[in-house]
Parts: sequence; C-alpha cells; structure tokens
Amino acid sequence: MRLLALIISAFWFGSLFAQTQIMQAEYFVNDDPGIGNGETIALVPGQSINQDFNVPVGDLDAGLHYLHVRARNSEGKWSLYMRKAFYIGNFNFESQVVAAEYFIDSDPGLGNATDIPINTGQMLNESFDVDLTGVENGLHYLHVRVLNSLGKWSLYMRKAFYVTDFEGDSDVITAEYFIDSDPGIGEASSLEVNQGPNINEVFEIPIGELETGYHVLHIRTQKSSGIWSNYARRPFYVLPLIEELSILEAEYFIDLDPGLGNGIPLSISEAHQIEENFSIVLSDTLSLGDHLLYIRVLNEAENWSFYASDIFTIEEGVGVGKNKLDFNVYPNPSSGFIFLETGDVQPEFVRIVDMTGKVVMTPNPQDRQVDIHRLAPGTYLLQIAADGSLYSKKVIRQ
Repeated sequence: MRLLALIISAFWFGSLFAQTQIMQAEYFVNDDPGIGNGETIALVPGQSINQDFNVPVGDLDAGLHYLHVRARNSEGKWSLYMRKAFYIGNFNFESQVVAAEYFIDSDPGLGNATDIPINTGQMLNESFDVDLTGVENGLHYLHVRVLNSLGKWSLYMRKAFYVTDFEGDSDVITAEYFIDSDPGIGEASSLEVNQGPNINEVFEIPIGELETGYHVLHIRTQKSSGIWSNYARRPFYVLPLIEELSILEAEYFIDLDPGLGNGIPLSISEAHQIEENFSIVLSDTLSLGDHLLYIRVLNEAENWSFYASDIFTIEEGVGVGKNKLDFNVYPNPSSGFIFLETGDVQPEFVRIVDMTGKVVMTPNPQDRQVDIHRLAPGTYLLQIAADGSLYSKKVIRQ
C-alpha cells in the first residue's frame, strides 16, 4: 500500500487556537467532504501539536494532488485548513541509478555536467567533493541529478551555498540583533559575547514594546577581520499581555457540564492563585463505574477558566444502595468498533461523553456494537442507563 508520510506543525494550529486545547484533527485530499467529515488523525490533545501520520494514496491517480489538514479546539471551533501539494508518479522500481552529475548555477545540459562517481543501485547515499575553482564569492546554487538504467534523467535537487574568503584564525568579537526591520550593518542592538572562533551564548531580548503578533528576530556577528556574517533568523509570536486578576468563585460538576455558573459551588479564599483541598460529596444516585470530575474558577472580570478534570471510579461497596450490572466494553482501547456486554439487561439509553463533559454520541441502545472510529483519539465515558441506574466505563479511542 502506498502511503504519504507527513508531519503537521505545532506552530500553525497552536497559534490559531492560542490558549485552548486542540482536541481533534482531520485531513482530506483534493475535495472537502465538509467539516468533521474528513479522515481522523490520531493525536494527543494539547495547546499545540507536532504529529506525524500516514496518508494512504493507493487509490489516487498519478498527477498533482492537494492534502488539507485542519484541527478542532476544545471550544468546538475548527481551524482553517493547511494545504500541501504532492505529486504521484508511476515509478519503475526495477531500474538502477547508473550515473550522477552536478553543476553550479547554470545548467550545461543533460549529461554535460561534472560527473559524480557512484556505486550503482536503486538508491544512492554518497558523499562527494565539489570543485569551487573559479566560483566567485557570493550566493550560488548546487544542482545534482541522476541517470537510471532506462536512460532517463531525474529532475535535479538544488541547494544554496555561500562562498566567502575564510580566515581560520579570525575571532568573533561582537554581535548584534534586530527585530523585523534591518537598521543596517553595525547599527542594530549590541549583544555581549565572549570573543573566540565560535560563540555559544544565551541572550535576553526585550520585547515589551512590540505589538501583539508575528515577528522575526535576526542576529549577526562580526569577526576581528571586520567582516560581518549573514544573519541567523528566527520567527516568534508575541501574545497579548494578560492582566493578573483575582479568583472569586469555583465550582465543580461530574460527567455532564450543566453550563457556566450552574455547577456545584466550592468554598475558596479570594486570591490571584488558589491551592485548596476540597471535599466532594458524591450523590447516592451516582452509579458504579468510571466518572469525570471537573473544576473551574471565575475571576473578577467575570470570565470562567477552562476546567481541570480527572477520572475517578466508584466501586461496589462505596455509597448506599448501589445496584450491580454486569457491564463490560471490549476491545478497550479500540480504534474502530467496541462491543457492549450487559447480560440479559436491555439498556434504556447509551451515550458517550468526551473529556469536556459533552455528549458526542448516542448509539442505539439495542445495538451491542458501536462504531467509534470517527471520534477523535482520546479518553471518553460510555454511560448506560438500565434498571433505573446509570453505569459508566472509561473508553479509550486509539
């Protein structure tokens, strides 16, 4: 099976969703099936993601295609998609690479460039020297291509390089940085360095006066010969300053979110940060099995926080009047179907709750097989109502 191996970048989705959690991602090739209807990408929820995944391309025609990836945050909002082009060709893997050549800057024509000695084979992993005689100082491009046993030349691979007069005994004596716009060589903000042939320093760059948004940091150095280096360049993002506010209230709920301000109040002392021990009284009607506890706080600006959550288990013998149902779920974890086993008891309803306290599936209670492949990978609660009681089990979607 042909697969396209890819990595989705943490920066794109992380910067789009700011402080929310990325809970789900999906991809589609060429045509958009609609939000939430793409192919699910297995991921670990977080504020940013850096995930590799395989895309099956065996059914796609040869030619140019477009892969699209988008993500959903914990508020249920989908990002715009990120798009990458890729090309599917018909390759003859029986052919051998029999020759290779390189040229600098200008193409002399197929077969007319400088020969590279190679070992014939289906793949190459060679090192070779490039003659720079006659190549002037400045930016240049090295091009490499290969010839197979069918007499066909590949497209060339191109790499940029820079030629300069190198003085091995010249020390780095100073460094400077600028953000976004170059004020000119020697005119940027100075950095203190320990002089030497190489430097490995840690710098603090003040960003207090920068506007919220995307910026680029540039650093360059000067040698004792007076020559300045090219700059090293790194992008960064400035988030808006968040005022520190006092926490006024706290509340909790179990399993299902009743809505902001509708949870069960917790007694706290007003402060910018709180570290409290709470006693949670469990209702006698809370069923045996796994449950989710959520806690959130309200600040003086009347903004509710995201909640903290944790799973706990009520076992037989805890509480009063618990009815025991022989309730099993398998396989668990699963990436496709799960099977429900309730003995002779017919459930009144079945639902699946995600880690946000939201009901994400309500399968037919008469079905004993539930397809969860469209759920985002993660932890869920599967809840069954039977004989007047509610039963819960933790289910992991791989």
